[in-house]
Amino acid sequence: MIHAELRRVDTITSLDFLNWLNSPYADWLESVKMKLTLEQFLRIDIPDQLHGRIDLDLNFGIQSRRNALEQFFMSSNATMLRELTLNGFMQHMRFPETNPLDVSHLVSFEAYGREDFVDFVATEQFSSLSSLKLDHLTT
Repeated sequence: MIHAELRRVDTITSLDFLNWLNSPYADWLESVKMKLTLEQFLRIDIPDQLHGRIDLDLNFGIQSRRNALEQFFMSSNATMLRELTLNGFMQHMRFPETNPLDVSHLVSFEAYGREDFVDFVATEQFSSLSSLKLDHLTT
């Protein structure tokens, strides 16, 4: 299986990449790793062929809005994920109370420096998780 890493946001929408995704070779693609900011992730148009194949390392900057996590989880792009790592300045942000989106392809979730996300992922919607990484818990 192929595990690709895209270092530029515009690669996902490039004609060459889209043509490759429509070729027989794309069947060998297991995952595409991307390291993006929230603004980049919300702005890109992810091809349907990548549904359930995206490993996202999402970095929140110090200037991120308080509702940035809610905005992320309510985006249609979030349904495309296979793995999700949240990092950066998230101390002032809150997880949404519920997530109405289909996250059934999400198998791995990491959020560093936060313990409140355990309650967020303890719902039925996250039953496909096989890996949950925590750096500390106090309760």
